Amino acid sequence: MKKNLILAGLLLTSTLIAPVLAHDGIDHAMTGTGNKAVAREARLQNHMPRLQESLGFSEDQMEAAKRIQVETRIQLLELNVSTDNSKEANQKKKEGMRAILKTSHDKMDAILTPEQREKQKAMIALQAAKLRASKKAVDTPSPEPAKSNN
Repeated sequence: MKKNLILAGLLLTSTLIAPVLAHDGIDHAMTGTGNKAVAREARLQNHMPRLQESLGFSEDQMEAAKRIQVETRIQLLELNVSTDNSKEANQKKKEGMRAILKTSHDKMDAILTPEQREKQKAMIALQAAKLRASKKAVDTPSPEPAKSNN
């Protein structure tokens, strides 16, 4: 119980402080500078309003989505409290993380209307296509310079 209260306090503190620290006009995630956790928190803070706008969330859906997000983050924090870095412990963490994220995804899916699910599928497909294109660009070797016959 005490550990849960501490984790909840840390989560609340990071949720309140990170947006203030992150709004310095620099996208630290893009520049590779600054605190990665602050940049990640800023992205998370922007995620819900973007979903609300793109999927047309009602106020009730928005509150439910925020509640699901907080629950998921607390569960993930609890999962990562262990300092055991053995191969077995890391495997258990990965399995636990997958289960937590699947449950979260299922809960989020349950609050969506059929129209919102279709929009979400289209958004995910677009994002996957962008990711594949950027990965292909990185994986494609640059052509060798032409050799001169001199």
